[in-house]
Amino acid sequence: MTATFTYDSLGSAYDYWATQQTEGDTIPAYSYSFDSSSSLPSDFLGDAITTTTMTTSSSTTNTTPATSDASASSSSQVAYDAAGSVSSAAEDAQIIQTTLNYQPLFRASLEIPRFHTPYRWWEDEARTVLWSFDIRQIMLVIRFGLFNDGNQPRSALQKRDATFIEKFIEGLLQPYELPYLPSLSHAQRVEEILRRCQVTESTNVSWSWFPMRARLVTNPATVAQEIEAESHLQFRSVPFETWVRYSLGYAAPEVDWFLLQHTVFYIVLYGYLQTYPQEIAKYQQVGKLMSTKSPFARRAIVECLSQFQSNSAGKAPRAHTPGFEFIAGPIQALFKASRLGLYNTVKLLSVVSTRFQQTYIHVPYMDWYKKLDTQVPLLDSLLSSLSATDFARSLTRSDESKFSQLSRENLVGEQNPTVEALHERWSTLAMNVYECCIALPEIVSYIQQSAEILHSLHNYYSAVALIRGLQLVGMSYSWSSLTTDGEESISIVSLTPASLLYLSDASNNHAAYRQAMKTTPGIPFLVPHLEEYRRRGEVALDELFTRTA
Repeated sequence: MTATFTYDSLGSAYDYWATQQTEGDTIPAYSYSFDSSSSLPSDFLGDAITTTTMTTSSSTTNTTPATSDASASSSSQVAYDAAGSVSSAAEDAQIIQTTLNYQPLFRASLEIPRFHTPYRWWEDEARTVLWSFDIRQIMLVIRFGLFNDGNQPRSALQKRDATFIEKFIEGLLQPYELPYLPSLSHAQRVEEILRRCQVTESTNVSWSWFPMRARLVTNPATVAQEIEAESHLQFRSVPFETWVRYSLGYAAPEVDWFLLQHTVFYIVLYGYLQTYPQEIAKYQQVGKLMSTKSPFARRAIVECLSQFQSNSAGKAPRAHTPGFEFIAGPIQALFKASRLGLYNTVKLLSVVSTRFQQTYIHVPYMDWYKKLDTQVPLLDSLLSSLSATDFARSLTRSDESKFSQLSRENLVGEQNPTVEALHERWSTLAMNVYECCIALPEIVSYIQQSAEILHSLHNYYSAVALIRGLQLVGMSYSWSSLTTDGEESISIVSLTPASLLYLSDASNNHAAYRQAMKTTPGIPFLVPHLEEYRRRGEVALDELFTRTA
């Protein structure tokens, strides 16, 4: 007995077949074919599909019609448990599978600027680092994996002596894990080091937005935002370290998957618009709205819509702009100019990774055209300084130069460029402290020392900026606990040196700081003084300029 079903009745097909099957019954697979005259371009046509049949056999022949005996029909029903596995009653059942082959809509090599350097200097330096005794350097080099042979870190570490490997892994383990260390072999210790130094593998997320969900949505802006959200979700699944490797020409499976999912979106949308051609006008509007959103989703929509235009075959190819230039371009520039060397470059990339998260991941709406900012002035100053004292004095000289341009007229004027520049400089310094300390915890003590020295130099402007950055870092280390009274208490780590705690006290418009400024004047932290000016008028500025003159 043979049963034939339509494409959109998959569920009912299984139900009907399960109640009608007899020994040797076959169900024809669903046939997928494209008309050769279809407007879909030839490179997107699936290969010829051979119709596949699914055959099931049963040890008991059931010739009783399902309608005449409910118990008989239930005995041959294909049953699934809650987890979706087939029950023993249908162990011989086979799921129909066919394959459709398409040419990709995107190619990873074309989505970044061309990058060619005659000498990949970082690979030589990376090999040298693997044989060094600087564990922090080795960890960062393994993290970014800038090797032509991905197995190189494993091979090098396996050849290192047991004492070094033991010291290395002890620094990575938590105290409660140390008792298990003796039971690990040398090879197992190396694998554990690699696992903890490398970024956790991302999970490939399949494209999950489908136009059927938006069939009744009449507002194109809503549809565009839903597509944008799905594309952003796909972007989030690619780790920053993968973007670095991809930008330099290394294989990047996660990026390939991202592009594949946007081709899937194209295929799904094309099939939908074939079924609902009246929706084409809506998606034309969606395509226009996508001009400021995901370039990959937009290209999928535009390419799809072009297949429904009568003159699409004769159209000239569109100019191609690499979709990932906003990430790859700045990263490539870092490696073209090898002034920092590999260790300092991966330090910088660690800081940029934090910024990458804030700019593209932890945001409700992503700006696909905002270039990745790889400039971290604070880190440049730290790397070039000889000591915390040298760094603090250099920062103070720069601040004095900037404040020499400040006048009473600047402060009284509305949105004066000089005042705004000082505010921006202060905010940038505070955020740089946060980014650097989160990415490179080993520099926290250096920043603390620098803040104390700045305070001794009466540079309140930069001292408070460093303290504010340390406060933000401390917020990342918080926990809750119960007090003796049974009340919940939130604890936050304070990284501010004890002698500078008063500078972080914002109560009464930073009264403690303003008192210190009266006693030992210096380079001012402007915000409280501007607030006093708003409260009391120009008289509040008399003291400020008298003291700083």
